[in-house]
Amino acid sequence: MAKLLIVDDQPDIQLIVRMSLRRLAWQGQPLDIHTVDSGEASVQFIQEHPDTCVVIMDVMMEHERAGLDATLAIHALNPRVQVIIHTAQAALFSEQEVILNYPITNYLTKSSDSGARLGNMVLLALKNYARLQAL
Repeated sequence: MAKLLIVDDQPDIQLIVRMSLRRLAWQGQPLDIHTVDSGEASVQFIQEHPDTCVVIMDVMMEHERAGLDATLAIHALNPRVQVIIHTAQAALFSEQEVILNYPITNYLTKSSDSGARLGNMVLLALKNYARLQAL
């Protein structure tokens, strides 16, 4: 079962993301979805659960770069973990800056139509994780 972590400081966003992924499966198994509410908690989660495949990361939590800082820390712990940035604050950091300077798999702004796109991004991230595991 593929382990996925949702990192967002807003419980309603955690719920929306969880609900949008509830029917998603990987290799015939449902996803094992977990949530935390801070960048710091996400790093601790990865330390305790090194088998996590995908992280869906908000950017602004404890401070305006918390998610980006956590992404770097997670990558240092396990470079195979696939991080998808999921942010409502796209104006603060350019999408291109984040893509070029951080070890992420994808970048998505929070919007009413992001649920289906996020599911496809998670599937692509799981494929990337599986390929890296096979190496």
